[in-house]
Amino acid sequence: MPAPTTPFQPYAAVHRQTNGPGDARPTSLQIVEDCNLVGKLSSKTILITGCSAGIGVDTARALYETGAKLLLTARDVPKLNKIIGDIVSNATHNKSGPRPEAIDIHLDSLASVRQGAETTSPNREANSISSSPTRESWPRP
Repeated sequence: MPAPTTPFQPYAAVHRQTNGPGDARPTSLQIVEDCNLVGKLSSKTILITGCSAGIGVDTARALYETGAKLLLTARDVPKLNKIIGDIVSNATHNKSGPRPEAIDIHLDSLASVRQGAETTSPNREANSISSSPTRESWPRP
């Protein structure tokens, strides 16, 4: 089958005119639901960095609904544990999946990243996915 000449962009139209939070753009959970991924990733392990605030929390909340085992990292583990409790107790679809695991990692410290990697190594499986939505992972100009 030849490659498509036009990329699949199901949300392109709603991104042409943005009006801030609550506009027509889909949430992370809507994308998970639209892709029919609810409960479909139970054999996967997903590592998400930056889960104590912002897009990392929203990413974790949506991917929890897939049933995947989540390894969530942050600098502030007590805050992250509260967020994990909120994700689990307010889940829309996933009422019995594995509780996400909190891992202390400071992305600005190579020693911390190495220690975090050692912590996650026993949890690593062949079917792993990594998501790093934090600005520390963005390419620097």
